[in-house]
Amino acid sequence: MSNHFRMCASAYREGEVIDVTVYAGLPDGCHDGKITGISLEDPEVLEIFISFARRSGPCENTMIWTWASRCVVPYNGQTRVELIGTFEGKSFRLGAQIPDSKPNYVACGFMVIARNVEHSPRLGCLSVLGGTEIPEGYSKVYPQTEQDPDSRADCEAWRQANCA
Repeated sequence: MSNHFRMCASAYREGEVIDVTVYAGLPDGCHDGKITGISLEDPEVLEIFISFARRSGPCENTMIWTWASRCVVPYNGQTRVELIGTFEGKSFRLGAQIPDSKPNYVACGFMVIARNVEHSPRLGCLSVLGGTEIPEGYSKVYPQTEQDPDSRADCEAWRQANCA
């Protein structure tokens, strides 16, 4: 599996629905993801099936990028979400608890990377999943600490304010 592939999910129950957002850090813009199915058969687990693949045809976008997809499903007593998928021919499974309301913590931490050049505003900024392998010629510019991953919205706001 590519060193640039990372994935996480944010899920919570809001009344009679479960709100799930799946994020994946993909190795380049030539890859894409798709939710291929949802299963509510298990009374305790919401299963989401995902497939990641390289797009057909020529592709010159070699920069990592973040894919995201959101789904809202009926709540039937599930307490866990399981992501079941494939990437580059390998299978994976990732699980998370479903809290009863939107959590106050960042379930999927993000960071901003920029080109390694002295320039203000910064150039070539991207919001990517925390822990993503940073490409050569780039460095992490926000947030400043490893212990405090930030939300995607906060990273996008910082990027808009500080990057060209």
